[in-house]
Amino acid sequence: MAVADRNGLPVSVYVESATPHEVTLAMSTLLHLVVPDAAQNLVADNAYDSDRERLFAWLQNFRRLVVRYERHAENFLGMLHLASSLILLRHL
Repeated sequence: MAVADRNGLPVSVYVESATPHEVTLAMSTLLHLVVPDAAQNLVADNAYDSDRERLFAWLQNFRRLVVRYERHAENFLGMLHLASSLILLRHL
C-alpha cells in the first residue's frame, strides 16, 4: 500500500502479505509517512483516475515490482523504497 502527495510523489509505502484487507493496512501505511506534517485530507479511490496522482502507474515501470520476484517482504520493501527514491529524484 502507498500514499502519494498531490503531485503523485510517494510519501509512504508499506508492505504486507496479500491476505489482509486494504482497510486494515491503511493505518499502518499512514504511520510510515516520511513527511513531518501529515495531510488533513485523504483521498482514496478517486485518486486512481486522476492525472496528477499517478504513483502506481510510475511504479509499474519497475519490473521487479510488477512481477514480485522477491520472496521475502523485506526484500520487496527494499525494492519499493528504491523505486520510490528514483521517482523522487526524477522530480527534483
